[in-house]
Amino acid sequence: MTIVDQPAEALQFWTSEFTKNPPTADKKSQEKAKRETKKDGGRKRKAVGNSTVTLCGVEYDYAALKTRVSEISKAHTEGELVELEGDEKDFMVAVLELHPRAADKKTNMTGMAVGVNEKFPDTRCFFVLKEGGAKEDFSAKKGIDTAFGLEENKKAKAE
Repeated sequence: MTIVDQPAEALQFWTSEFTKNPPTADKKSQEKAKRETKKDGGRKRKAVGNSTVTLCGVEYDYAALKTRVSEISKAHTEGELVELEGDEKDFMVAVLELHPRAADKKTNMTGMAVGVNEKFPDTRCFFVLKEGGAKEDFSAKKGIDTAFGLEENKKAKAE
């Protein structure tokens, strides 16, 4: 062990020691930082374009719009497929309008429904009901992301 009496030598010694062996955060500090990140809502994507979108006369930010869509989905857990009516139907039609392929999805549309996706039985999703009893699923999240300019960012990163 080296004993240093002069303050200048001590400063030089500890600076070199710190540079060689920088302190690492202990486990307790890391857990606290993780909790604070979760408290702040975690890592959220930032909307590039619009900061709010107006649907059915109500202004929504990204999180509020996702929450409203989730509430509608979770409110209808009975049965395989539940047809939406009234304000919920109007709202989800407005969300569908945000989807990049809305025109294709709305062809021969007779209604909207929420239910279990046959391809992914553990998930619930929204469906466009079509003439002849057909149904086509659509991603409400993709519509929301498009409205806030996030869908373009995904495509740009992929290329």
